[in-house]
Amino acid sequence: MAAIYGAAYTLKFSLKLNKENPLDYPVMALEGLWWVEDGTFDLQKPGNWKYTVMIMQPDRITPKVFADMLAQLRKKER
Repeated sequence: MAAIYGAAYTLKFSLKLNKENPLDYPVMALEGLWWVEDGTFDLQKPGNWKYTVMIMQPDRITPKVFADMLAQLRKKER
């Protein structure tokens, strides 16, 4: 969760602080898709649960913008 929120907020502030064409927007809510591989949901078998989490981003987030943000986050980790 820390990684996805870190990415979302880094994207937000990189666009907000863009000198040429700034964009301020709210970070959207976390969304999740859940499923089980064998088709039977069992609370006693959490290892069987699969999920994808995501946060919607504005159209201005291109693959290049995302790659730049990822490089920025990796520099912070060091």
